[in-house]
Amino acid sequence: MTRRRLSILRVAALLGTFVLLVAACGDDSDEATTTTKAESEGATTRDADGTLTIATLLPFTGQLSSFGPGMRTAVELAVQDINAAGGVNGKEVVLLPNVDDGTDPDKASTGADQIVSDEKVDLVIGPAASGVAEAVVDKITGAGIAQCSPSNTAASLSEKNDNGLYFRTAPSDTLQGPALVDFVTSEGNQKIAVIARNDEYGKGFADAIESAVEGSGGTLTEKVLYDPEATDLSADVDKVAAGDQDATIIIGFVDDGAKIVSGLIEKGMPTNKMYTADGMQSDELGPKVDPNNPAAVDGIKGTAPSSGDNQEFLARVQSVSPEAQNVFVAQSYDCVTIAALAAAVAKSDSPAKFIEEVEAVTDEGEECNTYEQCNQFVSQGTGIAYIGQAGMLNLVPPGEPSIGQYDTWVFQNGGQIETTKVAAFEITHGEHGGSEGDSGTEETTTTAAE
Repeated sequence: MTRRRLSILRVAALLGTFVLLVAACGDDSDEATTTTKAESEGATTRDADGTLTIATLLPFTGQLSSFGPGMRTAVELAVQDINAAGGVNGKEVVLLPNVDDGTDPDKASTGADQIVSDEKVDLVIGPAASGVAEAVVDKITGAGIAQCSPSNTAASLSEKNDNGLYFRTAPSDTLQGPALVDFVTSEGNQKIAVIARNDEYGKGFADAIESAVEGSGGTLTEKVLYDPEATDLSADVDKVAAGDQDATIIIGFVDDGAKIVSGLIEKGMPTNKMYTADGMQSDELGPKVDPNNPAAVDGIKGTAPSSGDNQEFLARVQSVSPEAQNVFVAQSYDCVTIAALAAAVAKSDSPAKFIEEVEAVTDEGEECNTYEQCNQFVSQGTGIAYIGQAGMLNLVPPGEPSIGQYDTWVFQNGGQIETTKVAAFEITHGEHGGSEGDSGTEETTTTAAE
């Protein structure tokens, strides 16, 4: 079958090659049996019990708490659809109650302890924040449990020691950086400043923005990394406000991002010259910036990994969870479906075995859009290429999308989020979308407002 293609608007932006994770932890097994990748890397393994059991470690408190309800609902819908189609290897998938990651490494670590103590858990969905994931990935995968994040975008996670058991459906910010810069420059801005959290998420994103600006022929006037835990960010704001940039990119979360935005507004910077990304794509930003005037953020624009042009799916999420944001809901659904299909191909719920199939089920055979449709091909021994709610993923080593599709959006009408284009930009890693080291942005003709 022919893969769907989007009309192409190419821009030059150099991307680094994906890093294949080969780090080891512990002793290799001397048993004369077929050795999985996870086993060869010394990971603890969990035996199959016939039932795929899933836990979620998602934020219902903390800075990303607005993301948690939608992400959890999407997971629930995926499990519901899989079980309606006969389950995995003839048994229904089991979904455990959510454990709150609190958008906090310490709270998430405590939650991870709770999860790994359950010997039946095969897969964990989450945490949401990249920095929080950094704090718990060793604990989860070290216990022999597979882990999928729908929302971790930090480039550093491509190189994380994860015992071969971690994958993600959110594309790395190595891809989003060029997409965001292309969006900013398409609006006539050539001199760009960036201010970002000084953590795994912010640093990697800022580096990708810097490379993309230079690759596009623009000028990076300022690159400021701020302490997201600091109570006073005025010195950082002053550095940015003193520049002569055409536009400012802010890479933060809701609470710290609100401090940056309010500071820049006080310095006279217009909001229609501010741009951001998924970490601040929350309708809580306006009230944080100005409780008396949430419309203060109107005009700020951004990109985010695409929620897909599937209004029926998004409506299902909203019907179950009216408070849900659409951010990363498609990727959450896809985490579960990919793992289930991988377990069906492997004929096992053992994480060490099904993790070896997660890349193949997104890029090696007949295209299919649902678990039911894909599983029919699997039962016939046919390879599959699952195209999920988030679109085409084409997972590559070390278990992450080689294609990044991004929506564009804006705050308007009193701080409400309006999607201006669905999958407005597509960035493809060199080996999977053109010549080595090259990337392209592809723009759909689809426009939508949520």
